[in-house]
Amino acid sequence: MTSRGASVRSGRTVLAGIVGIGLLLAAAACTSSSTDTASSTASTASSASSASAVSAETTESGPAEASQMTDPSSSYSAAAPTVPSDGAPASGAGPSADAVTTTAPPVSTSGAAPTSGDINQVVPNRDLVTNSAVPLDAASDLGGQISARLAEVKAVDAQAKVPGEISGPAVAVTVEISNDSPNAIGLDSVSVDVQGAGGVPTSPITTDPASPLSGVLQPGEKKTGVYVFTMPADARNGASITVLYSADAPVALFAGNIPTG
Repeated sequence: MTSRGASVRSGRTVLAGIVGIGLLLAAAACTSSSTDTASSTASTASSASSASAVSAETTESGPAEASQMTDPSSSYSAAAPTVPSDGAPASGAGPSADAVTTTAPPVSTSGAAPTSGDINQVVPNRDLVTNSAVPLDAASDLGGQISARLAEVKAVDAQAKVPGEISGPAVAVTVEISNDSPNAIGLDSVSVDVQGAGGVPTSPITTDPASPLSGVLQPGEKKTGVYVFTMPADARNGASITVLYSADAPVALFAGNIPTG
């Protein structure tokens, strides 16, 4: 009996120890869970506080600033112009109300401009008047204090560059127009023609050194242009050269022998 009683007491002691260890483990688990819960709660509270602060800042800044926070590109569209320190107009500013732009009246580039008339006016036909022939080295009066002369006439070898042109022996005629009138005149409509002996036609060509007259000739100025024509050497004696600068002016006529080489 004594031995059996001792065994029972020993078993109870072991059981009590096991139960105690279990209770200790359970208590530790509960403590850890409580700590995690407290941390999570604190984190949630911190996030809520930050969100409230942002919301308050947005409300205080007003709708315009809030719009800029949501749309970054809006800050560029409303940028104010930069005003230089020297008092000059700000960049991007419109023209000053005191600014006055003066534009010179256009100048005709096709001879003398008409002084009057309108689209309903009927202009009578006019026959071109040709001046009397002058030597190749003389000047021809075109009226209105405008004159023309041949600054140079020389033989060249032309090389065609565009369809329809003919390569071969040619002449280069340098025409000079002088404006001694008080008005500017246009030179875009100047035309030059060369004919061989007996009226043999020639062919104009755009190859070098061709450089026709163009633009505006101011009062007191002179201007030259070069015109090139293919022309056989045997047709150059007794040739004629005509210059027309305006339909209202006479045709200048030059006659003589053109160099062959």
